[in-house]
Amino acid sequence: MRQSILPTASVPDIPDEVFPYMNRIETKKIWDSLRSWFVPRGYFLYPQNELEQPKPEGPRMRRLSDLSAKYPYSHVPDPNPIARTCRARGTLYPAMNKDYRDVMIKMVPTDGNEHEVFQHFKDGAFRRDELVTLIPALDILPFDERWTFIVLPRWGSICGLLDIGFNNVGCALKFALTILKGLAFMHKNLIAHRDIRPENMLINILTSVDVTDLRKFLDSGRARFALCDFGLSYKFPPGTPPEELVLPIDERDFGTLEYHPPDGLKGELVFDPFAFDVACLGGVFCQLFGHLTTIVPDLAPFLDRMITPDIPARCTAEVALRTLKDLHAKLDPKTLSTRVKCRPFGAWQAKDRWAGLPEEFVRACAAQMPLVRPQEKSYDLDSGPFLIDHF
Repeated sequence: MRQSILPTASVPDIPDEVFPYMNRIETKKIWDSLRSWFVPRGYFLYPQNELEQPKPEGPRMRRLSDLSAKYPYSHVPDPNPIARTCRARGTLYPAMNKDYRDVMIKMVPTDGNEHEVFQHFKDGAFRRDELVTLIPALDILPFDERWTFIVLPRWGSICGLLDIGFNNVGCALKFALTILKGLAFMHKNLIAHRDIRPENMLINILTSVDVTDLRKFLDSGRARFALCDFGLSYKFPPGTPPEELVLPIDERDFGTLEYHPPDGLKGELVFDPFAFDVACLGGVFCQLFGHLTTIVPDLAPFLDRMITPDIPARCTAEVALRTLKDLHAKLDPKTLSTRVKCRPFGAWQAKDRWAGLPEEFVRACAAQMPLVRPQEKSYDLDSGPFLIDHF
């Protein structure tokens, strides 16, 4: 008999794709009913709002200003525990472990890809410098034959950086190198991420903080970054021949369409998810620091090689990582410490990374491969020219 404190008709009968979109009341009931199940396992779910008091069976939530942010845990800028409460977000819930560290608990299907990916990295003998580029599973707790709980360190999304930008060139490149290393590590293990977007990139601070605190943290040198969320990831069996590392075309349109390349839009039956990942990450990089090409011109051809629609010419994650390492090594301390402005608003595809660069440099790059520049004309979907040109 399975061990469960939930009604038989609750979690086991909820399809995993529906759970995140349940209303708040239903979600709250499920997580509230799980509180006592987590206590003997050393985890204490936070109250869902400031009006709720900590449960008597859990440790008293206390100020954490005396706890250092040693990996894998995050920096806590606001030591007030009430500031760290939040309502349930579908399959994710904030909690505290027995050592008073902030964690996130994620409910995943036991037979799903995400469970398999976390188990693979938890059980395997991997180098630490590679593992730290992915958010780690601190604990894997089987619940029943249908559901498993993954305990993760509670970090903040880099979306908190989207408006303020990175403090300097060095900080932006540190982020890019870490995320690229994480993606290359996944690809080396034949795992395609398939949901590359800023929301799935984390920083080791709770980012619902004052902008000044966030900037100070970036300047402190303590910032770490990591790739997360393997809910859409696909792990190919070991030894799969290169020509078989493809997915059916109907698997293409998952994740955030904003960063998707045009791969597979010419009638193909399959697509390369690894090349797709690289192009999506290139789009994120263009959005976050594509405007830095006037400071570091070599970023322009680097980004072009990641997002080029010519798939055979697109670099792999490993090649992109090596290229960016070489680029970073050539920069002097003055350039790396150059303060940067916030990223410009608007769609990243509309920004011309080559504008303002020396003409001789642009010509030399164009001689090696076609430049990826914004479309010269755009269409209103309701306009006549669009219909005439496309139908």
